[in-house]
Amino acid sequence: MNTKPEGLVWAIVARFMAVALFFDSLAPLFPQIAKSYNISDGTFQAMLGASYVAFAFSQLISVFIINLVGPSRTSSLSCLYLGLAAILLCLIQNSHVFGAVLLSMFAINSMGSNATRVALRQATSDAAYKKIYAWATGAVEIKQIAMPLIAGALSAAFGWRVAMTALVTPVVVAGVSIELIDRRQPEKTVRAKTCVPDHSGWKTLLTMPAFVKPTLIAAAFQIAFSPLSARLPFLLANEARLTPTMVGLVLSASTSAVAGGLFVSGYLAPRWPGKALMQTGAMIMMAGAVTMLFGRMLGVCCAIAATIVVQAAFGFIIPPCSGDALSASEQHRITASAIFGFVQAIVAGLSIAIVGASGLAKTSAITILPAMAVATIVAIMAVIRD
Repeated sequence: MNTKPEGLVWAIVARFMAVALFFDSLAPLFPQIAKSYNISDGTFQAMLGASYVAFAFSQLISVFIINLVGPSRTSSLSCLYLGLAAILLCLIQNSHVFGAVLLSMFAINSMGSNATRVALRQATSDAAYKKIYAWATGAVEIKQIAMPLIAGALSAAFGWRVAMTALVTPVVVAGVSIELIDRRQPEKTVRAKTCVPDHSGWKTLLTMPAFVKPTLIAAAFQIAFSPLSARLPFLLANEARLTPTMVGLVLSASTSAVAGGLFVSGYLAPRWPGKALMQTGAMIMMAGAVTMLFGRMLGVCCAIAATIVVQAAFGFIIPPCSGDALSASEQHRITASAIFGFVQAIVAGLSIAIVGASGLAKTSAITILPAMAVATIVAIMAVIRD
């Protein structure tokens, strides 16, 4: 039986969604996991911080792995590793081994994430990639509204080990599906694996405006998006003084706003050029910046609304930027995806860390972040010409 190419596309999309939901749904399990291993909250958070750093740098290491075994195979094998690692976490008792396995899961998933982007881009056109990427991310955001509740309920009823096993099962299924479908398309797999890597690709990409421009625009967006998203729960609980239930409802509303932006962007992607989508995202961010300035006079509710508006710009910035960055030649695409993923992770992490360490998140000065991001995006668009 011949497998249609669309089968591989949807298997890759399933992998993208399953892994995203798996990692996003782990948060409710962390307190029980830390208690089970007698790990303090501070130490556990340090482990997570190290894991995010490992994720960022593994984006760069993934170039060698993907060139060696191919994007689809790397994507599927990373899923299988996550399944084995999750089972190992459920069996081991040593906290040091736990930390090492947790870090390896983030590192291997980073390689799989890069491979998934490349495999999806190779299997689709530029417009189709932007559309599918936006809609898949939007679907994850919608499901994420319910997934923490499901994960918490499973953990409360059966323990975190059963919950983790249940959450990782779709990841393994997606990995097996990619592996089976990819084997039925030998001509596609061989072509991806025999593409000779260009070791000067790093330097070449960094001199290509068509790659540098969307990568920097996406990074500029992270300057505002990541710190404001990290601040929102504390803004709701500490400054707005909302109950935990109301905090959850508002966070669900913010997630819905992100999903809405992604679905609209996905609808427009085949019809609008990437530049128009990015400009729309910048305009939405500017609206958020203006609303946030009014928040200094009108109160915390206005600041909350402004943060959600800025988050809604995600769909108009990241999918088109990712699509344009990966529109490089197939010879450079793996490296382009790695650099793009590395830059986003590093900028997001540093932005959160700097804003938190400086105390900026506790002051009205944080209102300058969306304005800074918009100004940077406009400057990049003006200076760097395709």
